[in-house]
Amino acid sequence: MFSNRRETVDFLIHSLPKSLVSNINFGTLKVEKTSYIDEKLKENFPDMVFNCKYKSTTDILITLLLEHKSYVVEYPHLQLLKYLLKIWEANLKQNESLTPVIPVIVYHGKGKWKVRRFEDYFQGIDQDMKSFLPSFDYLVKNFSSFTEEEIVNLYQLIMVHITLFLLKNIFDEDLFLKKLQMIFSDINMIAENKKGEEFIIPVTYYLFSKTKINSDKIIKTI
Repeated sequence: MFSNRRETVDFLIHSLPKSLVSNINFGTLKVEKTSYIDEKLKENFPDMVFNCKYKSTTDILITLLLEHKSYVVEYPHLQLLKYLLKIWEANLKQNESLTPVIPVIVYHGKGKWKVRRFEDYFQGIDQDMKSFLPSFDYLVKNFSSFTEEEIVNLYQLIMVHITLFLLKNIFDEDLFLKKLQMIFSDINMIAENKKGEEFIIPVTYYLFSKTKINSDKIIKTI
């Protein structure tokens, strides 16, 4: 879904804070072919990277990191800091200015993700000590807490709905089978063009590889 520009713009416009959205030129958004994930980080976060203009003049990166093990990461700042350093080191190697980055974690696990500041990891420090700590924020979209109605009302495009329905329901097998008919009813609406066909392939792979549901049950439901 995130390889499709139209769907990605729909996702970002309705996921990022309005103050950022008003300053991002989504008409300039394009997918970066480079991934900045190393093998260790890949265990938790595969990434999608997008380049666009901020206030029409500044190049920025928006990175979507899918927390695909679906549990709360205890120290996300440490993993994100390594990730951001890889991006900025790449800038320096190419004699470029450092690029501002907006990291967005897409999460759909059962545990509640509590966003903390980096300084909160450290005990017994005062304001003078905090000045020596790195400080940056990240965004989390926790789709396990969304209802289907909220997803449909917030996002406009069917591919976005289907992707988020899958993420939301993948860990509850009984509920997932009930929702599967609705998901494939929507897929039927996009299956008539090449982009829709290409979308169905990873959706089907995700169904069979990420659940423990008997294959015959999935096929019968579809």
